[in-house]
Amino acid sequence: MLNSKIAIAALFLVFSVTTFFTTQLSSLKFDYDIESFFEKDDPEVESYIKFKNTFENENDYLLIGIKNNNGLFEQKFLEKIDTLCGQLLNKNSVLKVNSPTRITTVVISPTSGPINVPLINFKNDDQLAKDKKKIYSSSNFTRSLFSDDTTVLKVIVKTKHITDKAQAKEFITVVDLLLESSNFDEFHIAGRLNTQQFYLLEMRSEMEFFISLALTIIVISLLLILPRIRYVLIALLTLFLSLIITFGVLGLINYPINLMIILLPAIILITGTSASIHLLSKFDAYIKEQNSKNVALHLTLKEVGVPIFFNAITTAIGFASLYLIPVEPIQYFGLLTAMGILISLFISLIVTSSIILLSTLPKEKKIREIKLSALNKVFIPSNSNINLKRILTIVSLIIGGWIFNSLNVNNYFLDDLDDEASLKKDLAFFENNFDGIRPLELIVKAKSKDLKDQQVLKEIDQLSDYLRQEYNVKTIISPAEIIKSTNQSQHGGDTRFHKLPLHREKFRSLLSYIDNQKLWNIIQPTLKGDIARISARTKDLGNQIYQVKNKKLIVHIEKHYPNLEVKLTGAAHLIDRANSNISIFLVKGVFLAVVISTLCIFLLTKSIKLALISIIPNVLPMLFAALIMWIFNIPLKIGTAMIFTIIYGLAVDDTMHFLHQFKHYSDEMSNLEAARQAYMKLRKPMLITTVVLSLGFFVFGFSQFGSISSM
Repeated sequence: MLNSKIAIAALFLVFSVTTFFTTQLSSLKFDYDIESFFEKDDPEVESYIKFKNTFENENDYLLIGIKNNNGLFEQKFLEKIDTLCGQLLNKNSVLKVNSPTRITTVVISPTSGPINVPLINFKNDDQLAKDKKKIYSSSNFTRSLFSDDTTVLKVIVKTKHITDKAQAKEFITVVDLLLESSNFDEFHIAGRLNTQQFYLLEMRSEMEFFISLALTIIVISLLLILPRIRYVLIALLTLFLSLIITFGVLGLINYPINLMIILLPAIILITGTSASIHLLSKFDAYIKEQNSKNVALHLTLKEVGVPIFFNAITTAIGFASLYLIPVEPIQYFGLLTAMGILISLFISLIVTSSIILLSTLPKEKKIREIKLSALNKVFIPSNSNINLKRILTIVSLIIGGWIFNSLNVNNYFLDDLDDEASLKKDLAFFENNFDGIRPLELIVKAKSKDLKDQQVLKEIDQLSDYLRQEYNVKTIISPAEIIKSTNQSQHGGDTRFHKLPLHREKFRSLLSYIDNQKLWNIIQPTLKGDIARISARTKDLGNQIYQVKNKKLIVHIEKHYPNLEVKLTGAAHLIDRANSNISIFLVKGVFLAVVISTLCIFLLTKSIKLALISIIPNVLPMLFAALIMWIFNIPLKIGTAMIFTIIYGLAVDDTMHFLHQFKHYSDEMSNLEAARQAYMKLRKPMLITTVVLSLGFFVFGFSQFGSISSM
């Protein structure tokens, strides 16, 4: 039996631990890195890292799309563009600026040698119309630098690899100010730095919003549910301490707050409230009967403490099973949430019990009764229509299983952002006006010949043509394109010579010229040693469509290009791979959660039969979630896969309490009567905790991020 000395010692220990972890909160930081969502232990990730180190980071570019309502080929507008480019080049973080006003094409004259001819001679009004016609008659720059409707152009800024968040924020702010001061009709920015700043700002904002709204819901719920203000304060204190310790652990291990971790405080608040409601409601009921704090607390811990403990274990297991999804942010989210739930359990049990023992006996108070007669008619256990209920349950399981298996596995680059999000509008602008926002990257090696062999480069050129046709891209950067552009420049810029020369001597002459002038990397690196790169950007059509296209591409390469060894790579491809395997990881996670939670229920009830029966009410909510996703066409992907394990972990709560109470009564009465008594005893706390959990998770519906909102 607990006493006041033990209670004081327990509280001292809890507050000492909390004080220590409070000092770790200053180490917390926000972070966003799309590469962390690649599948761990995927050999293609290692290949991508080598590719990136060999060539360059595809994300170290800032794209600026600028619109002029009166058309691009207006002298004043182009002068402002050129001034902007000069201002950008003066910034320390900028290495290079590619702009239509600064791009020149080399024309080799037989008499005067190489001449740099500007793409647009914007200082001459008479020349602008000719330049416009020349540009739009060639596919070299349309959809890469110029929109089809001639009102939007793109400026490409190559930056240093900026990793410091403060430096990145300062740079983006400077670029924004430069664009604002230029008074363009419309401008948009895309790239890693801009995306990172958006996510960092939104993550901080959303976490604060989630905590505020969840706390508001919880405080109102506790005030309505718990009969005494002191109980409400005890519950809030335990939740507050749990949050400090959990986030103190994050600070201690130096793990950043990312897109997944922003959910952590609200989930701990929501799940922790359930334990407090069960404990304090049951204690208040017993204190009226026993008129002794010690006895009432002992009976409370005996009746609800054990199922609360097992429930916390199973809920934690539900989250921890997310570790089987080999994506680092989800793995850490699962483990840290599981840890937070267990911390919340122990803090709730220790602090609640200790404060109760040290406080005065509560005065008698008339308790508000919640009328549940309407619910009783629907849910009270009975033998009526028992066969129909069994049939409906079996049919629900079969249909739910079929729907779960039929869920659409798909993902888009833009579908995780709200339509009103500024980043979504920026990316959509580039998607609509240029080739697209989805990177297409291919690593190319020659099987037996040299990469600069004429036949090898011819096959690279043919592969580029295939990509234009099947992936609907216009601008492709590759070694073959460098040779074709050089050939064109050596024929006075005549577009008819934008092709690979047929004669071997001419081909060798071009290669020698490109080597001497170091032109392989003039736009982006395309050839390094024995590795070549084919790079483009495509429309964001979704993982499903690109899976089909990529399979056709591999078959096409094996059939038509005997000298090439080609491998897909890039951020888009790796995210697609992680999503494609998500169903397998999900099934593994759910299976593990089912096995362990069923074992916990067996340990609680000492009944194999009840443990097996428990699987049905725990699985049905997952299948109902699958039905909702199927009806509203919410795809299964990295962001939504975790929903099922979370649902299972939460569903176990009511099941465990009900079966524990049922087992208690079944030793003295029939199964039907035991079920009735268990229902009558638990209907109020089960209803209340379910409503609180539902309202708490509904908070996430206000998120700007699609996966969080779907949860």
